[in-house]
Amino acid sequence: MRWDFDQDGPLIPEGLRAVDLGDLPNDPATPQENRSLITSTTASILKAEAVPLLLGGDDSVPIPFFAGFERFGPVTILQIDAHLAWRGERDGLKHTSSGTMRRASEMPWVARIIRVGQRGIGGSRERDLADAQAWGVTLFSAATVRRHGVQPVIDLISPGSQCIVTLDCDGLDPTVIPAVLIPQPGGLAYLDIVELLLALRSGRGSLVLISWNWCRIRMYEA
Repeated sequence: MRWDFDQDGPLIPEGLRAVDLGDLPNDPATPQENRSLITSTTASILKAEAVPLLLGGDDSVPIPFFAGFERFGPVTILQIDAHLAWRGERDGLKHTSSGTMRRASEMPWVARIIRVGQRGIGGSRERDLADAQAWGVTLFSAATVRRHGVQPVIDLISPGSQCIVTLDCDGLDPTVIPAVLIPQPGGLAYLDIVELLLALRSGRGSLVLISWNWCRIRMYEA
């Protein structure tokens, strides 16, 4: 049994089992079918009382992942990302990496969104920020985390709430993960992420579900 010093315990605690369901089929010519498959697969995993872990894709992939929780809400989304992702449309398209959290806010089962790690100027317009704040998003910039740590973020998550963690790799500092589409200095440290996840596991979230996005893989809408 491998010991994990980050959580001061075994890497996989007794009684838990990790299962790899493999890659879902992905045809660039059928974006709606791709999204529907992500949604239905997520819902089926939840129905089986398991915890889904989605890996891969750009920051539009969490949209159909969130949609899979329609019958399993309300949920709190903890978004770790350098960018706001609140654009209404981009080039006439709604399901893009620029509008992930705007689409999430339109889902009635999403009760709260907490944003962590935003920095720089890329991808976030003033009107998008105003719309996010009007909806009720709570924002913790990377600079705020540097000054105060992640405890203020943890304090906002109600004990026992169902939490989805969506982690865009560019939310971390590029010294941790450099291979992202738009690397920007000043992101969260690895142990910041560990501390957030451990707090959720220890009672701040009764259900932690993770979408981990690798920014060099892109998904397009026809």
